[in-house]
Amino acid sequence: MKTVAQIVREYLDVNGYDGLYNVDGECGCTKDDLAPCCEMSDECIAGYLLPLSDGSEYAFVIGSRSALAATLECAETAILLGRQHGLEKVKGVNR
Repeated sequence: MKTVAQIVREYLDVNGYDGLYNVDGECGCTKDDLAPCCEMSDECIAGYLLPLSDGSEYAFVIGSRSALAATLECAETAILLGRQHGLEKVKGVNR
């Protein structure tokens, strides 16, 4: 018989998610380390790993698809602006 964590991990894998996050609880976990707090709640939402800026205090951040899209859009803009100013690489952007 499968555990709840195994069922959730399978769902995340099959649907392309990276982990869970809880907006109210300000927490998140990757699918490889589900619920290290031992409290997977009904408030947890499937989400995606978000790119972090250099010097971030977090090891990772899990968030919504719209947050991921906004972050990537900002990164693309930074790359374009950097290239317009003769920069080949933009610090903190790994694309």
